[in-house]
Amino acid sequence: MKLHYSRHPYSGFTLIEVMIVIAILGILAAISIPLYQNYSAQTQATRVFGEMSSVRSSLEVCLSEGLFTPGTGIDQCRLIYTCSTLISGEKHPAFGTCPPNTGVPQVSEPLDRNLTITATFGHAAHPALSTPGNNQLTISRQNDGTWRCAGTIPKNLKPKGCT
Repeated sequence: MKLHYSRHPYSGFTLIEVMIVIAILGILAAISIPLYQNYSAQTQATRVFGEMSSVRSSLEVCLSEGLFTPGTGIDQCRLIYTCSTLISGEKHPAFGTCPPNTGVPQVSEPLDRNLTITATFGHAAHPALSTPGNNQLTISRQNDGTWRCAGTIPKNLKPKGCT
C-alpha cells in the first residue's frame, strides 16, 4: 500500500508564529549586543595595556644599561613605540612621528628612577574608553622597581594585568 501526502493549499507560518520568532530574536539581540560592546571595550583596553608594556620593557632596558640618569631625560633611550589608532598623544620628537589619527603612550621625563607611562584613549577607541575625564590608563615605576597600574577608565574595563 502506497501512502500519498497532499499539501493543504494554504500551508505556511501563521502571524503568531512569525511574531514569536521576532520576539525571541529581539530578546537575544538585547542580551548579546551590550555583552559584545563590553567585550570590545575590554579588548581595546588590554591592547593598549600591551602597547604600554612594550614601552615599559624598553624603559627597563634603558635603566639597567644606565642610558639615562636622573634629570637627563629619555632622549638617549631607544623606546619601542607602536603608533596606535586607540591612543591620542604625540610621539616624542626624538623617536619620529606617527601617521594621522594615531598616537603613543606618553612617558614622563624622569627626575629619578620613577617613571610614568600614560595612555589617553581617543581616535578609534570605544566610547566607554574615550570619554573625557575617564580615558586614561597609567603604569608607574616605583623606587623599588615594581610597576603599578591605575587609570580613570571604568573599573570593569581595566585589563587583567592592571590591578
